[in-house]
Amino acid sequence: MMTECLDRVRIALSRSEVVISWAALEALLERLEGVGGAGRIIDEFRNAGTSRPIMLNAYENALLSRIVGNWVDEVGWVDAAGEPTAPAGVHELRNALEDERSYGVFD
Repeated sequence: MMTECLDRVRIALSRSEVVISWAALEALLERLEGVGGAGRIIDEFRNAGTSRPIMLNAYENALLSRIVGNWVDEVGWVDAAGEPTAPAGVHELRNALEDERSYGVFD
């Protein structure tokens, strides 16, 4: 169960571990709602805690990669003032998921 004291969540990938902010987690949950096949991802994110990173299978990571990639494509990387356009960790997650894809982890 999510608690107020958490301010970040770890996501374990096959080649790295990414930390996203709680704000990024909440925004990502909104983007995942209603996406076919995202049920377990949503459950894992909703049950995120501090003791272990979120671990998803290859299919779920591929789906997450698509959702996060679309998000970054939509908002871009930085605004006119040079500030990141997405909550902390989203761009890092997108890059890590793209690395996974390029190494064939989702195949």
